[in-house]
Amino acid sequence: MSKVFKAIVLATLIILTAVSVTACGKDSVQGGNSKIEGVLEAKYLENGGKVPFTDLEGMTITVGAHWNPEPLKGSAEGELALKRIKYLEETYNFKFAWKAMIESEQVSQIESSVMAGKPVYDVGYLISWNVRPLVSKNILASVEDAKHINLADPKWSKCYTDLGAIDGKHYTFFSKDPTPPLMLFWNKTMFQKKGLPNLYELVKNNQWTFDKLQEIAVAATERNSSGEADIYGITGYNSIMREQVMISNGQRLLNIAEDGRPVLNVLNPDAVSAFQWLCDLNQKYKVMDEPEEVSWDYYGYQFKKGKVAMMANMCYMYESWSEMTDDYGIVPFPKGPKDTQYKSYTMASNPMVFLGNNPNLEKAAFIWDLYNEPYKDLGEDSWKLQMERFARDEESLEYMRMVSENTVVEEIYGYKDVEAIVHNALNNAFYGTSTITQELTAVEAQCQAMLDDIYNSRKKK
Repeated sequence: MSKVFKAIVLATLIILTAVSVTACGKDSVQGGNSKIEGVLEAKYLENGGKVPFTDLEGMTITVGAHWNPEPLKGSAEGELALKRIKYLEETYNFKFAWKAMIESEQVSQIESSVMAGKPVYDVGYLISWNVRPLVSKNILASVEDAKHINLADPKWSKCYTDLGAIDGKHYTFFSKDPTPPLMLFWNKTMFQKKGLPNLYELVKNNQWTFDKLQEIAVAATERNSSGEADIYGITGYNSIMREQVMISNGQRLLNIAEDGRPVLNVLNPDAVSAFQWLCDLNQKYKVMDEPEEVSWDYYGYQFKKGKVAMMANMCYMYESWSEMTDDYGIVPFPKGPKDTQYKSYTMASNPMVFLGNNPNLEKAAFIWDLYNEPYKDLGEDSWKLQMERFARDEESLEYMRMVSENTVVEEIYGYKDVEAIVHNALNNAFYGTSTITQELTAVEAQCQAMLDDIYNSRKKK
């Protein structure tokens, strides 16, 4: 795993620990050790209905991840989560357990524990590329088999649900992401000094496009007498922007056909042209600060120090630049010529999953569903309030909310070996080893054959 990608995966801990909470209701039903208050359970209790479980008889429901998934004490979100946990544990007579696992050992622990009939956790988080291999071995339980979770409920993120759609069932899900994963950060102070356009106005007027970003990046770049850039127009995770530019131009690296077959899309003309635009920023116009080997916080550091005018980055990594002296704003990544909407990219790197061979599967799903209920007294869209910790101003909050409804998952991260080959080809093209068409043509047949083998082997089971 590359340093950059590993940092992205680990950094998602900030987003993944964010939860929503609810207030007390007025309905009262006897539970295990306490009263069922009725707000979390409204869908069960309406019209005289009953909750499927009232006393879990002291069982433990374990939540696992390759980090510590326990809510953080002291944070606003963590304290609200702890309040909800207290209610659930007392009402239904069980205990939550939080299991931190070593990433390199997680899959082997999952496999051995499920085969032994003692799953290492009931519900938890799993790196996306491990989902399909474990499904093929019957290690994961589908959400449909778990019951009590309605994936059509707006509290669940559609892109994460779609990620694990395999053979008519769903094996991944995630509570609705409060923040779009990737946005574009711009140095408002620098823009004003240089007389550059206000990006908020460009988005508002539907004029924020690939061409406009290129124009601004060229104008913002400052060069010394040797022609080298002292200040660059733009920086940001190259590995992230490769997917983002394609999504912003209406394409993805990989699509899933109606029959579930994964189809590589790298040679689609609109995908190629989007990536070529990114390559031109780096090679032709030389306005990108993109060294090949840097630490995960390099981009935020350069932006914070005023060395770049714009930065494409994940919102939840904002602490590496949030205390910068210059003022900054946040907008969506611009639209390509083949798309009409502003979109944000995610690799859906750590979806929630249920482990198979678990006699307590339905009980765990019931509790986890209640745990993720929205905060009713703040409205169904209360999850959006969590964006405020990332927002810089009212405009940025508005655009983050707008794009959060239009986040697109990149399906290739479900196929680790294929992803590695394709990204190596894209990396070679980005740094000028050969053209994008040459690189992708050289690997397209091999990668599609690998995808076909995975699909066909699954079909035979």
